[in-house]
Amino acid sequence: MADTLKSQNKLLILGLGYVGSRLALRVRSVLPEWQVAGTARSQAPEGAHIDKLKACGIEIQGAVDPCASEYVSSEVCELLRSASHIVATAPPLKQGDHAGSDAFLPCIRHLAQQGELPNLQWVAYLSTTSVYGNKDGAWVDESTVPCPSLKRGKGRLSCEQDWLSSGLPAHVFRLPGIYGPYRGPQVKVKAGSSSSSRIVYKPNQWFSRAHVDDICSVLLASMLAPTPPLSISSDRADSREAVSQPGPPRADASLSVFNVVDDEPAPAHTVNLLACRLTGTPPPPVVPYGAVEASMSEMAKSFYGDSKRVSNRRIKLVLGIKLAFPTYREGLPACIEEEQTRRPGVASPLAGAAEVILEAAAACAAATSVPESARARGFGGGKTRAATGAGGKVLPGVGTTGSRKRSKDAAAKDVPDLRAIALDEK
Repeated sequence: MADTLKSQNKLLILGLGYVGSRLALRVRSVLPEWQVAGTARSQAPEGAHIDKLKACGIEIQGAVDPCASEYVSSEVCELLRSASHIVATAPPLKQGDHAGSDAFLPCIRHLAQQGELPNLQWVAYLSTTSVYGNKDGAWVDESTVPCPSLKRGKGRLSCEQDWLSSGLPAHVFRLPGIYGPYRGPQVKVKAGSSSSSRIVYKPNQWFSRAHVDDICSVLLASMLAPTPPLSISSDRADSREAVSQPGPPRADASLSVFNVVDDEPAPAHTVNLLACRLTGTPPPPVVPYGAVEASMSEMAKSFYGDSKRVSNRRIKLVLGIKLAFPTYREGLPACIEEEQTRRPGVASPLAGAAEVILEAAAACAAATSVPESARARGFGGGKTRAATGAGGKVLPGVGTTGSRKRSKDAAAKDVPDLRAIALDEK
């Protein structure tokens, strides 16, 4: 029976962007018996990173245009039918009759109503901490009533409610500002972009953030131990009935909502100044928000419109997570080290392959066994800062760069171009 279940494990990532690509390769590397598939926007040209994801054994299909349509291709429907685990990363639809809703949920719900998702055990919807709105620097957690002030937060909250009321085994992960190799303040200050030509200071302005690898760690921990453990299957008629009659969120839905943030919210100017120091970039002038507000774009103003500190207590208590990068002080140096070690001297972020999606991907050959009981072990070798799950055990593939010494051979691994992925999402 265990072998049968193992053969049925298939992760489908609806949106192979920065987080999705990194998660796909981690699962492919550390859970080699799992199948991994994903979708890419049909209107985007097929980039080198997509080709290399395919070369790593990840099946990829074109999917919905998130800007205009709710259409899901028949190929993606077939992937959905065979999936045991689904991660939905796409933003709400922007146009059409279903603007503001999730592109994939209607199709998934329909398949579930027809009993065509017999293996589905877990669904993750990647939302945003902007659903909480502005709290003037106060702390929020999953029990805080969402009150988004921005349009993008309102759209994400609507999608959250749709997923949690769908009757599917849905989990919601609220993400903050995401940074990692080739994406974040260390990149912006070196590039000299317009947004980094000055550092804006606003009193009592707090932002939360998370390293991309810690986000993947949380998703992997939940994937292997769903909370609550629900599924849609032929022997769960009550679950299928719930799918066919969407209504309010499940009574236990709040147990499946997680803030995925690091330990230390911090003002943006503090993080940017550290990025300048770490990269050896002369810091631009620090200017008060009031002096530059009139010249800011609406998007930039919205960035400073919300101030809150987001708690991550639940991912530690429920999922047993110990972050690999508890603050930006650990995360930024690791990002810079990885960028410099993997591709030293590369002037253009699009030149060559990034070879950085995962340390675990580079160690794919070493991932020959993962204990069934906990699905948790380290790769060993070197001083690796690792995220851990319940019971303090190291999660599979969660070893991160830290101060590990890398070899030139590892730097030459043929893995997708994370730089291109990061730029595509800007």
